[in-house]
Amino acid sequence: MLRNEFDNCRRHNRDATLLIIDIDHFKSINDTWGHDVGDEAIVRLPDSYK
Repeated sequence: MLRNEFDNCRRHNRDATLLIIDIDHFKSINDTWGHDVGDEAIVRLPDSYK
């Protein structure tokens, strides 16, 4: 999937950026509130960087 995105950017002469984020104590989020909440946190986190 990632390779396809970078290939697509190259084909269409667009920039691409890869951001890797380490969420401190993420295991405790899953353990305390469950994996559904942890998954939602992962989905919403990038919006806070826009």
